[in-house]
Amino acid sequence: EKACVIDNVICSFKPKLILEFGTYVGYTSTRMALQVAAWGGRVVTMEMDPVNATIARNHIELAGLSHVVTVQLGHSDDAVNVVLDTYGEKSVDMVFMDQRGTAFHEDLQRIENLRLLTNPAVVIADNVLKPGAPHHVWRICSMPHYRTDIVDLREFGSAPVEDWITVSWVHYGPTHGQPAEHRRELTDLARESDRFRVRAMATSMKDLVGD
Repeated sequence: EKACVIDNVICSFKPKLILEFGTYVGYTSTRMALQVAAWGGRVVTMEMDPVNATIARNHIELAGLSHVVTVQLGHSDDAVNVVLDTYGEKSVDMVFMDQRGTAFHEDLQRIENLRLLTNPAVVIADNVLKPGAPHHVWRICSMPHYRTDIVDLREFGSAPVEDWITVSWVHYGPTHGQPAEHRRELTDLARESDRFRVRAMATSMKDLVGD
């Protein structure tokens, strides 16, 4: 279901440059590249873990898409500046966010301040309900330069588990790049989201390697 949301946005918007936060092993970046290659588009995907980045590069190479996808190794604070230096301001048509959800709002504000986004641009964020991205949801739903749809769907590989994916159209305006209004309760929700994420990762690792 999540892949269908991304596919539909790409098909209708036809972005020339997609920026992905959180490569993991390259599944989504490869899927996006298969579409944008048709009109000469590119995907830049950022990954902190060198093992994941290596696996992703091999997957992309096997798919014959190395000319379309760049796997940028490093923390997003540094990697985003590399994208800016390479492609310039107002170059990113679409962003896909699949890193730690409690960092979505900071990363989005940062790329707005760097003027990386075209006008308009589209930002898709995954896992905003589970583990959660409360600051991000508040930002994209409370600030006037966003027009956001929240899509309710099932988590991949776990049909009974509900999750949300958000699709936000971003326009330049007075609030572009500005912080959202602070709400103390969001900080508590963000802490709980991070705890939930850590527990989920520990459970996944236990399932992988055993007791």
